[in-house]
Amino acid sequence: MQAVAPLQACRRRFTSMVRRFTVRRSENAAASTIPDRRAHRVRHISCEQLDDRRRTLFDACDLLADGFDELEGLIAEYVRSVPITPRDAGDADAERFLQWLSEQDDLTDEQRDYVACQQGYRAVEFVALAQRLAHARFQERLSLNELNLPRLDRRSQLTVTLNPIHVWAVFETRALIDDDEPLPASVLFFPVGHEIRTVVVDTPAEELVRFLADSGTIRTRSLFRHWPTAERTELVAMLRELAAVGLITLT
Repeated sequence: MQAVAPLQACRRRFTSMVRRFTVRRSENAAASTIPDRRAHRVRHISCEQLDDRRRTLFDACDLLADGFDELEGLIAEYVRSVPITPRDAGDADAERFLQWLSEQDDLTDEQRDYVACQQGYRAVEFVALAQRLAHARFQERLSLNELNLPRLDRRSQLTVTLNPIHVWAVFETRALIDDDEPLPASVLFFPVGHEIRTVVVDTPAEELVRFLADSGTIRTRSLFRHWPTAERTELVAMLRELAAVGLITLT
């Protein structure tokens, strides 16, 4: 399991806001006597809305910049062709843009990986907000890993808990991963503190992570019983690595 090389762990806000301008029809009869001025005002505010929407989308999808030289143009095309509704403002508009982008026929395989990566980051932000209590509890326990890692062996009686906020994706190219990684590559996105980390997960580690997801919190003694005896040394090594990157806690 290796970190995705070109992506540095980045601090991201879990919420974003978009300013919305409302043009209300004046009840003042005098306003009807100056239609040209009012029309100019409406056009001016509409331009502000479009500019604000484009800036918000660009900030929300900043990871795409390295994979799309024409990102600003694509955002402009999306804004022109897909009207926004109050329900789609902010994060919902970004999710809709990513879905729209993924459906474009002329994307390269590398660009599709960039879209999948950006969707993974945004999905983590959404799930962390939806499960903020579970997220906070897990983050509090992460500090115990440093204390308990030396105690982890085949005879330990620690409790293993998988990070409840994690999102899977598959990369089909090496645009975002090391050249020696096999393809397709299973990738995990998960938060540690205010960072979102990205790791490539090989087959044995993926089997372990999915087992932990199905099992919930589990004692190491029980976990070892589910693993073949010949593979338990490898299991301990995987648990150490998962704890080191913040994907599990040992308590």
